[in-house]
Amino acid sequence: MLTHIHISQFALIENLDLDLSDGFTVMTGETGAGKSIIMGALGLIMGERADSKAVRSGATKSVVEAEFILGNNRLKPIFQQLELDYQTECIIRREVTATGKSRAFVNDTPVTLDQLKTISSQLIDIHSQYENLLLNTSGFQLRIVDTMARTGKELAKYQDIYNRYNSKVEELVRLRKTADEWRTERDYAQFQFDQLNDASLAENEQEQLEAEMETLGHAEEIKTELASALAKLDDEQYGILVRLKEALQSVEHASRYMQEAETLASRISSSLIDLKDMDGD
Repeated sequence: MLTHIHISQFALIENLDLDLSDGFTVMTGETGAGKSIIMGALGLIMGERADSKAVRSGATKSVVEAEFILGNNRLKPIFQQLELDYQTECIIRREVTATGKSRAFVNDTPVTLDQLKTISSQLIDIHSQYENLLLNTSGFQLRIVDTMARTGKELAKYQDIYNRYNSKVEELVRLRKTADEWRTERDYAQFQFDQLNDASLAENEQEQLEAEMETLGHAEEIKTELASALAKLDDEQYGILVRLKEALQSVEHASRYMQEAETLASRISSSLIDLKDMDGD
């Protein structure tokens, strides 16, 4: 039941609060009194297209609010389907800015125009000449049949079963989605395990591979430096081996006359052997 209408800065109306009581209410007035403006405001509540021209001249936005008392739970499934809180007192608000932008609210919750139309079409039925919005809808026709057949209890029982069925369907969809996600994660984990298992990784293998990569990355530099070192060892004129051989001969000659020189000759000979091994490698 529509109990109150508030209109602000809409067309020629600056502010209007209209209370409606139980029963039959009639608004009368001569042409231009504003009856059509009120109907236009209700049109916004029903989700009709917003027009910036409807905003009163000089205002930044117009606001239309309609308050309803929902006497039974007939609309509760619709609110649940739209994921909106159901309350016995329902306030629908539509705001239109001077730039033509529009917003809609049901009990202060933002809604889309489709949601607004779904709810308001169950609350307001505007009849005009040769036109009725609800007579052509199957939902209205079914309600007439239920009313005439007095099947309210059966309808309530059916709606309860249907709502529980929808809830189970939603739960099934959610569980299937969760199962698919788990299956995907399991397959990915199995793939990673198989890759690691096939790789046959050994302990400290990463460090060894990194060291080998470091060596290979400087192969040319290493080759050059080692060649230079070998050249210094075995150069015919200035090589260390040549110099050590000469030194060994000199010390051996000295050992003929000094016993201590034999120890020195032995040490030089040992160093010469090591360096020859390096040169041979």
